[in-house]
Amino acid sequence: MSFLALDLGEKRVGVAISRSKILAEPLSTISFNRDFYQELEAICLIEKVEKIIIGLPKSFGDEENNQEKKIRRTADLIRKKLKIKIEFIDESFSTKIAQERKAEDVDQEAAVIILEDYIDSRGN
Repeated sequence: MSFLALDLGEKRVGVAISRSKILAEPLSTISFNRDFYQELEAICLIEKVEKIIIGLPKSFGDEENNQEKKIRRTADLIRKKLKIKIEFIDESFSTKIAQERKAEDVDQEAAVIILEDYIDSRGN
C-alpha cells in the first residue's frame, strides 16, 4: 500500500508517490479536465494507494480563501468517486520551493514536497 500526493492546480495536477511511506518520488502530471478522475482512479488501483494527501494553500486569516474552497470541493469529489481516505497538509510554498529546486516538472516536484512534508509530520 502506498501514499499519493496531489498538487492541485487550475490546469494541471502534480502527482507524487511514496511506496515505502518513507521516500517520496514524482509520478506524473495529470491534466485537470474531464478525464482527471478516471486517470487518478487508474493510478490509485495500479499503485494500491491507501491514502491521498492533498496540498492546501492556507490563508493567513481564519477564513478559507477561494482556492482552499475549490480544493476541498475537488477532494470531496475524489473521496466520493474513489472511496479513498484523504488528508490535507499546508502547501503554501511548495510551488515556490519546487521552482527554486529547478525541477524539470514543477507540478510533480510540488507534489513531492507536499508528500515529504506529510511523511515528516508523521515522524518517519
